[in-house]
Amino acid sequence: LERESGIHGPNGQLQDYSAATGLLWIRRYLEFHLDMYTAILASSDPTAAAIDAYKTQIEPFHGWALRKLFTVRLSTMMPPRDELLAMLGNFKTQEFGKKEEQLVLKDIR
Repeated sequence: LERESGIHGPNGQLQDYSAATGLLWIRRYLEFHLDMYTAILASSDPTAAAIDAYKTQIEPFHGWALRKLFTVRLSTMMPPRDELLAMLGNFKTQEFGKKEEQLVLKDIR
């Protein structure tokens, strides 16, 4: 419907406030999460995994201010790997050990 309405520009240029643009951003964030969790599953530090995934998937489409904001937020908000896996597996951090880690990793894969 959007294509027929003519709201998009020539050569496939998407109009900012359209369903097509929304789907494009959803796809970018899904790729971000896929890259981040793949790195975390491979024993990567969640902070490094999140920043690397951001730089690969999202950063090229952000301006200077958003790049700085996202990098700072990702640097300060990611929990350590064991805490993240405990949360994903619905375990209390105090009860989380190697056995629980293996269960969570098996479920995620």
